[in-house]
Amino acid sequence: MIIYSDVALTFLKEVRAFSLKILKYEMNLPFERKRLLHNGFYYPLDFVIFEHPTILGQYIPSKYQIQINKHLIYQTNKTNLQNIIRHEICHYIAHVTFGANIQAHGKEFNEVCQRFGYGKEVSSSTIELSRDDLTCEENKVFEKITKLFKLATSDNQHEAQLATTKANQLLRKHHLRNIPTLHPEDETVLEVALSGKKVGPKHEAIYRILKEFLVSPVFNYQRGSFSLEVIGERTNVLTAVYVAEFLNQKLERLYDQQKMVSPSLRGIRAKKSFMAGLADGYLSKIKTSYNDQFTKADLVKCESQVQKHLHRVYPRLRGRLSTIDGHDISANALGKEAGKKLNINPAISNKSRPPLLLE
Repeated sequence: MIIYSDVALTFLKEVRAFSLKILKYEMNLPFERKRLLHNGFYYPLDFVIFEHPTILGQYIPSKYQIQINKHLIYQTNKTNLQNIIRHEICHYIAHVTFGANIQAHGKEFNEVCQRFGYGKEVSSSTIELSRDDLTCEENKVFEKITKLFKLATSDNQHEAQLATTKANQLLRKHHLRNIPTLHPEDETVLEVALSGKKVGPKHEAIYRILKEFLVSPVFNYQRGSFSLEVIGERTNVLTAVYVAEFLNQKLERLYDQQKMVSPSLRGIRAKKSFMAGLADGYLSKIKTSYNDQFTKADLVKCESQVQKHLHRVYPRLRGRLSTIDGHDISANALGKEAGKKLNINPAISNKSRPPLLLE
């Protein structure tokens, strides 16, 4: 989860300033204006603040991006922080020198560390820090929402739908209580909900549905792949990611089940129309559930705050248009019926916590 706030951005300035010193004075490398000149090519380098219970720092080769855990703002001493930054910069240098197909802490990475005189305090993949300071307090609103989603597993269709709509209403009430202004210290968070090689009809449907959970979904395209990012207030983003993981499996199953009883439902045109109809059907059900609960002014406030969070991350981002070539009316109608019956009911997984790592 990527974090945006005034506190995080101030910390990020310190991280960037120290990184520049490392590259220019410790490593003696030509780094200017966020780019490194290496073997005749300019390579970008980006820095962000992120949140994770076990990973303190990581380098993302596909984005040329170093991520530093936000808890290091408050918890670690200056020496530890500087060595974490050195560690991640060594990953960056190993990447631009040897390519992306190398082991994270293999011989190439260790060769880079040795070249610049760094010992185990930099090259080690673990670090001793107090785990208590890295434990986030559970979000009570998110817990309530996920409990309601669990009730949506009921065999009683009315009870299941009621649980789904109550979860959406609770999310909006929580959002309205917290949007008089967007304070400088308030966090905007970014989480990758889904990723893959190519955006398909299912992903387009998920994109549309997620908007109703008071977040801004954004498709971020890399070479040969994409990621669906979710941006907004923490509770909303947690809920949207939770929903996206469920929909990613559920929508495909609904389409496969419908194909078994509808032989004409074949080909990409039919699938696009079915998925678009499925999103229409689900959204019509959800919007009906809260139109009686909230005024038009309330809904405008919600949307305004969602846009403020988006602008904080992507100030120049334009709206996205999605079109369907050759609309299949029959497939679309089948999708709408499936969407009206759709209830969000994923399960919560409990994962054991590994050691604190640098990646």
